[in-house]
Amino acid sequence: MISRTANAMKFVMVVTYLAIAGCSYQTAYNPTYVPDEDPQFLSHQQALLWISNEQANYVYDENPSTFVGSGTSLSIPVGVILSNVAAEVLRDRFSGGVRLTNKQTPDSRCCLTLAPSIRLMDYEQHLGYTASIELELHVEFIDKSGHSFFTHTYTSGVVETPKYAKWSQDSADAVSALVHRTIYELLETAFDDAQQLIIQRL
Repeated sequence: MISRTANAMKFVMVVTYLAIAGCSYQTAYNPTYVPDEDPQFLSHQQALLWISNEQANYVYDENPSTFVGSGTSLSIPVGVILSNVAAEVLRDRFSGGVRLTNKQTPDSRCCLTLAPSIRLMDYEQHLGYTASIELELHVEFIDKSGHSFFTHTYTSGVVETPKYAKWSQDSADAVSALVHRTIYELLETAFDDAQQLIIQRL
């Protein structure tokens, strides 16, 4: 019979290995991670997507905030993902297309400006080979005169990846896919919440 002490030592060794295993993984924007939904056009006009240079260049490049996996690092280009996902959400609502800017100035060619920004991102690994993220996304809608008419900060809560066999590039990509989907869902919620106000200003 294996003693409690031996079991305890095995547990400590496994946890220590998970914590100190030094691996670094990089991910990228992947359009296949963005949910493919039918367009819900609000207007045939163009929309403007305003993302600051700071946001566009934001890369999450950190270790998980948990002891488990603390020896690994994960690089996710959150700003690039935000820019592309937000553009896709706008294209599904404005058939005239999307213009991108890094300046907070109205554009007479566009009927609406969407200004999203990531305020917080946390990433954790767990025993049992899953990972989770939590995002805080600030969303602002601005009319063509430059007046802000809707602002809200959305929090995803903790959302978790499916279970994976081991920590690898595939599981890192699973975390990236979760970031894509979570940003998309928060932006969809923002559009649902602001839709009547948007329609009034078109």
